[in-house]
Amino acid sequence: MLRHVFNIGEELNNIESWIYLRVTFSILVIKVLFPN
Repeated sequence: MLRHVFNIGEELNNIESWIYLRVTFSILVIKVLFPN
């Protein structure tokens, strides 16, 4: 799944794709550290 996400980022190849990846990763980390 992560490989698929990175492939999408490479296809877009722009700043917005990297922001999207970082935001998504941050959300996943927060959910792991602070489960509800």
